[in-house]
Amino acid sequence: MRRRRLSWIHGYPSVIAMLASYILDSSLDPGVIEWVTVGAENLTHGQAEVITAAFGVRPRQHYGLAEGVANFSECVLGTLHVDEDF
Repeated sequence: MRRRRLSWIHGYPSVIAMLASYILDSSLDPGVIEWVTVGAENLTHGQAEVITAAFGVRPRQHYGLAEGVANFSECVLGTLHVDEDF
């Protein structure tokens, strides 16, 4: 992650939380991550805590439909908003 200079991680909360746990348990440095966004599953409070601890940023939820009829993203205040340009 450091070598590729990733600044944004997006994926399933369960998978990112497992990665975050591994990083914390192994005392690894993931580099400078500016954004973590999650989708496809509900983000639990515990997952949000471990992701925040590992990457130093609070994960933001993203909700979109494969059918392409709706798209929502979470703002820094924790509120979901309709992506009007979708």
